[in-house]
Amino acid sequence: GAHAVRKAIPMEAKRTLEEDIELGLNQLVQVAIRGLSPGRNDTFATMLCLDRLGAALSLLAERQFPPAVRRDDEGRPRLMTQ
Repeated sequence: GAHAVRKAIPMEAKRTLEEDIELGLNQLVQVAIRGLSPGRNDTFATMLCLDRLGAALSLLAERQFPPAVRRDDEGRPRLMTQ
């Protein structure tokens, strides 16, 4: 039941890079934006962030994602994911 699902899918209060790709992408974007700010003007850091973002997005584009709807043996929908 619900207990088995909660046990199988770890849910932590704190986001981690290993479990949340969006967290890492957001962090890279924030560093890139700060590098372009007039107070810092660190274009090298911004270029590094953009290179990393491009590499990460290239890997994601090649990846095969599982279907959003998981079905049981009879074909009935059992779980929907984002």
